[in-house]
Amino acid sequence: MYAEIGKPTSNISKMLNYNEAKVKAGSAELLYAGNFLQEKERLNFYDKLDRFNSLNQLNTRTKKNAQHIILNFHPTDKLDDDLLRTIGNDYMNRIGFGDQPYLLYRHSDTILPHLHIVTNLIDANGDRIPTHNIGKRLSEPARQAIEINYSLQKAADHPQEKQFFLPVLQAQKLSYGKSQTKRGISNVLANVVDTYKYGSLAELNAILQLCNVYADPCKENSRVQRNKGLLYRMLDENGKKVGKPIKASSIYFKPTLSYLETKFQEGSVQKQQHSGRIKSLIDWHFQQSPGSGLSDLFGSLERNGISTVRRISADDRLYGITFVDHIKRTVFNGSSLGKSYSAAELCKKAAAGSYQELQPLQPLPSITYEKDMGERNNLIITPQQAANSAVLAPDNNTTLVEQLLQPEYTYQEAETKRKKRRKRPSIND
Repeated sequence: MYAEIGKPTSNISKMLNYNEAKVKAGSAELLYAGNFLQEKERLNFYDKLDRFNSLNQLNTRTKKNAQHIILNFHPTDKLDDDLLRTIGNDYMNRIGFGDQPYLLYRHSDTILPHLHIVTNLIDANGDRIPTHNIGKRLSEPARQAIEINYSLQKAADHPQEKQFFLPVLQAQKLSYGKSQTKRGISNVLANVVDTYKYGSLAELNAILQLCNVYADPCKENSRVQRNKGLLYRMLDENGKKVGKPIKASSIYFKPTLSYLETKFQEGSVQKQQHSGRIKSLIDWHFQQSPGSGLSDLFGSLERNGISTVRRISADDRLYGITFVDHIKRTVFNGSSLGKSYSAAELCKKAAAGSYQELQPLQPLPSITYEKDMGERNNLIITPQQAANSAVLAPDNNTTLVEQLLQPEYTYQEAETKRKKRRKRPSIND
């Protein structure tokens, strides 16, 4: 089991909206409502939101008052709803949230079983629950105890396969004519924009391209560009734009260029500490297999959770490469890692001068886990499959957060305006 503890946020409504939309779409189920005044079957969206807000109003000085946690389980773990409910409650008690209102959602939108937990950080006394270093202090001991108590696969037993516990890319690779354009694009953006660290629109597009999506800034001096908007478009398997473009302003969290510029600034700084992982994996590969082809390199990186987006010239020469690390959720252009990691230098090391000389990428091997009696249980789970996994129940063939865009299901947190206090008349007036 792996626990992902998100950064505290000020938007409990957005977190709740995200999970409730999945419930309506049929790709999630509310398993438990802890410390609410009614049974979960009798709670509507606003009942849940009001319960969280009633505590948050006890401490208006704290802005970051909401918490989102994801518990990811191994594909071999046998988890029914009752067991997941028990594990979720046990985990919340162990990390000190047992008395808080919280919601447990089982999601079925990826190949990996996982549980989403929505809660808040203000307790009944109006105090903020401390979350500093909560992962190491509380979550890790809780995870280890739960793995033993419920006979779950231990994360420590498969450290090199962490990418198969974590959602490598919880988004569906879109297919024009099979995926609904607006719903599919919104689903991809919801799983990428606030999750990965990138420093430019080109780096963001490197991630989106893996799901056949492109963020189009439009022509210079166009109305869209002047207003710092964006058009999101679906791509076909050849990378060509297809279908009707979707305005960023029409998507529920409005990922316009203005919105993304803040992400560029933050991502440029935050991702730097993780650049060493990609460089080390590349260096290690060529030390072990000097002169091996680029196909071998790309396959090795894929097995470590790193996708490569390659740029090919008209004469079929590889002139650019971008690395997307799904484990650290970072994006790096090869040249930004250093000259020795540029496309030209990698081609020299791999003894492959042109893209045509590359051998086709071989399918990644099955991930094999040993059982106690020497039996082998072969699980064919690759990063490509995780990236391409369907995100909604197969019977309705729709996708993720687009349900939020349905008018009858788009909830918005009411804006409150601070009233100006009237000046009391002075006794001298």
